[in-house]
Amino acid sequence: MRYRNNAPRHTLLALALLAAIAYAALHRPAHDPEGRGGGQPAEAPSPDHALFAENLRKPVEAALQDRYRDIDARHFAGALPDIPVHWEERLSERGKDLPSGMGLEGLWLMEDGKALILVNPRLREDEAALTRTLCHEMAHEYLFTRGDSRSSHGPPFQAVLRRLWDEKAFTGLFATDEERAELRAWLDQRKADLAQSEEAVGLARRAVDEAEGEFSALNSRIQTANERGEGWPSQEEMDRTTARRDLRVTQYNGLIESRNGAIGEFNLKAERYNLILAYPDGRDEERVAAMKDAPEPGP
Repeated sequence: MRYRNNAPRHTLLALALLAAIAYAALHRPAHDPEGRGGGQPAEAPSPDHALFAENLRKPVEAALQDRYRDIDARHFAGALPDIPVHWEERLSERGKDLPSGMGLEGLWLMEDGKALILVNPRLREDEAALTRTLCHEMAHEYLFTRGDSRSSHGPPFQAVLRRLWDEKAFTGLFATDEERAELRAWLDQRKADLAQSEEAVGLARRAVDEAEGEFSALNSRIQTANERGEGWPSQEEMDRTTARRDLRVTQYNGLIESRNGAIGEFNLKAERYNLILAYPDGRDEERVAAMKDAPEPGP
């Protein structure tokens, strides 16, 4: 009787926590070194000001700018201003308190009526993530051109993003917070179940090895008896040893088949969850901001 002694062919998908994408409207006032401005002190420059100013002076990379223009033509009827789009390594240092811990993937910046988009260079080799990021930041630009610079990731932004998703501008999967939480809870529980399944498979494999050892020893005794012409095991012993080996192999194969089926189901759900995480709604960023603003618990 044959048994499956190989590792399962399915591999558990990592539950990716995608990096966040963001926007920042700087609205920096004109320079007022004496702090006049109607008796109000001069507003301190935004921490994004240097990032904005440096990139505004840089020449654009043609290939990246063409990606922006292509999305604009396909999904915004070519109506967006041709704002600069730049790779910016420093985004990897931004947003590390977000769930991914990998920094921002993109950032829309606006200052004194001028705007630009920054993209993390690690997306150079990830076409899908680059497209999602550009769509997210271009949604901010679209709203700004329509006079909305304050909606952040609220309903107007989500409506634009949903339209882009409906038009298949990017890959991802729309889901409510409740759907995402429910799926994540299912994955966490199933991951724990699979860990227990691994233990059961390990125990079953040891039982198979033990039965195989007994079966091999029995065969050696039969071979020796054949050479001597005497001392054969009883038929009852041979039947009992063979039946025990076959039963344990059957049990082991059943566990392997069940585990592989569970892993396959887990992989499908994990793929769905990763697509939900990939949907560039910016909500993780706002959740972290809300957590930071929450009051500390009392004593």
